[in-house]
Amino acid sequence: MSWKLAVGAILLLSQAVGSEAQSIGIQSGKAVFANVCNRCHPLEGPGPDKIAPRLRPMTLFEFGAGIWNQSHSMFQAFESSGTLPPHLTPQEMAEVFLLTQIVGDRVERGDAEAGERLVLANRCTTCHELSNRGGGPARSLDTYANMVHPTTLVSRLWSHRGAMASLFRAKGLPLPHFRKGDLLDLAAYIRSVGAPSTASPILLNER
Repeated sequence: MSWKLAVGAILLLSQAVGSEAQSIGIQSGKAVFANVCNRCHPLEGPGPDKIAPRLRPMTLFEFGAGIWNQSHSMFQAFESSGTLPPHLTPQEMAEVFLLTQIVGDRVERGDAEAGERLVLANRCTTCHELSNRGGGPARSLDTYANMVHPTTLVSRLWSHRGAMASLFRAKGLPLPHFRKGDLLDLAAYIRSVGAPSTASPILLNER
């Protein structure tokens, strides 16, 4: 699913719910999902104790159609557990929808060997540690070995580009130019060899 399509759907949803959609938050969506949807749906991957599939990314209208088409089964599941189907406000529904787009996004699988060549060619371990190799003033790439979503990596590239460019100049190294697919391969390589200590959250928000 393209990000343009997802963003368009979110904007459409924001217009539809009007003033109630003041702020659509990932964490708020997680809380709603945990309280309501997670009784039957796993957040990521199959769940042995779950009776419904993982929520996958889809357009806003596919999402609505799925809710309508499966409502009978879902209501039966609530009834069998002795609970009433919850009422979700437009704001809460928007947050759950956004969560399914972020966590369930169909992230392509890159080529780890190509990612290794990228790391070697650009001498990334001059400044970054990765799997107990290299290291320097920059953040360890192991941090991204278990990232939930690629936006975690992209946020760092954006927020710290100036500092990274300065380090490249200081060390006399050419600033890399990423081709389409390079970051996908880089992420695949980091995932394959990295030694993660803690999970990087969705949409990393750090100074």
